[in-house]
Amino acid sequence: MAKKDQQYVPVFVQRQQVERQFVADQVHDYFEMIYIVSGAGNHFKEKVKIPFVAGDLFVVRTGEEHSFDIIEPSEVILIRVTEKARLKLKELIDNSNGKAVALFKAQLPINPKVAFSGKDRTLAEQILTILCQLSEDIVCNENLCYFQLICLVGIIERNLDYPHRETLPPQKNISLILKHIHKHLLSPQMLGLEYIAEKFNTTPNQLGIYFRKQTGKAVKQYITEHRLELIGEKVAKTELSFSEIAHLFGYTDESHFYKSFKKCYGQSPSQYRQQHKTLS
Repeated sequence: MAKKDQQYVPVFVQRQQVERQFVADQVHDYFEMIYIVSGAGNHFKEKVKIPFVAGDLFVVRTGEEHSFDIIEPSEVILIRVTEKARLKLKELIDNSNGKAVALFKAQLPINPKVAFSGKDRTLAEQILTILCQLSEDIVCNENLCYFQLICLVGIIERNLDYPHRETLPPQKNISLILKHIHKHLLSPQMLGLEYIAEKFNTTPNQLGIYFRKQTGKAVKQYITEHRLELIGEKVAKTELSFSEIAHLFGYTDESHFYKSFKKCYGQSPSQYRQQHKTLS
């Protein structure tokens, strides 16, 4: 069974020597990036073996199982970001009006690892060094870490492989696409049209056409309807505060959460909850 690892500081950065032959399976409650400074071996993510050498970077999402098989003693830099810190980072990116690269770009499924070009490797290592220094006093430097992370994600994004997919048809199995959507209703960063298209090896335009043909609805409309259906259940059947529910579903603006709910249900969350308490 994989070891569960928890983190409490918002951003944790550490340079670490890894000499053991095998580092056991772990499952994290945080988003992690692992940069290989030196050494060689294999990284296993969700049981898939990925060889690594110096200069490679891995992204491990929350809840993913992973482990290492160390062939040569290795030095790594670990960057760990809690869910709360990830949402702060997302808010900064969203407010950049498209100038900053979205965090999910660093974790597209077609890229099991990132291998930097020469100049970008130097830049990435400089940013990682700064992050190591800033994290020594995370209380004072937390916000500065976010801006360094945005820079790092931007460099990662331009070193990803994007195979030409314009002529590829979407995967002809709508059930797999729907399964992905319903599995990640709490993770809006994994429900964007571009992200889903990457996962199913097609283009956003082709995915949109295929999805509408199969379901009669646009991807965004389908996702919004089912997210709000699940939100309605949380409001009616749990004691979670509305702020907690908004946070759970990735809303950074609570007023948007209230407006979306009222538009869907014709009443406020508090009215909806009270109505269901009365009925029960």
